[in-house]
Amino acid sequence: MLTFGAILERGERFYTDLSRVFRGIGGFPAGYHWLITDMDLNMDIPSLERDYLWWSSEELARFQKQYDPQWIWGLICGFPPGVTLEEVLRFPLPRCAEEGDAEMYFNNPISMQHPLSEIEIYAYDSSAVYLLSHRKEITKRFREAFPLSEDLEAWNAKF
Repeated sequence: MLTFGAILERGERFYTDLSRVFRGIGGFPAGYHWLITDMDLNMDIPSLERDYLWWSSEELARFQKQYDPQWIWGLICGFPPGVTLEEVLRFPLPRCAEEGDAEMYFNNPISMQHPLSEIEIYAYDSSAVYLLSHRKEITKRFREAFPLSEDLEAWNAKF
């Protein structure tokens, strides 16, 4: 399955405002569930200190509206309707915190960390946000919403 990607690392006050990212891709997709790992925010919320979170689009949207955090680090993997947590947990949890965990984003051809995810958003140390999707229109909307973003494979090819 093809993976399309974009990186945003310039032209913004900060890059990991998920509310803006989701507005850029057309909102929180209905029926999706989100596996969130390695969450590090600009605020402490002790109830969220777990190995992973499994939220519906509605729960993630509510969280964003209530707290409006800046995501310093985090990997947010979106799963289409019908994919269950039990199916997702049959695979290793996607990670961004350890050296080498996100190598598939930095090398061509790019690929997703979780084999069942359809969208992955990687908040990278407040300095960039990576968006990957198997749906080309998601990446296209992101690139249109953030004109200074770049195609991820083209960006990777520079290094």
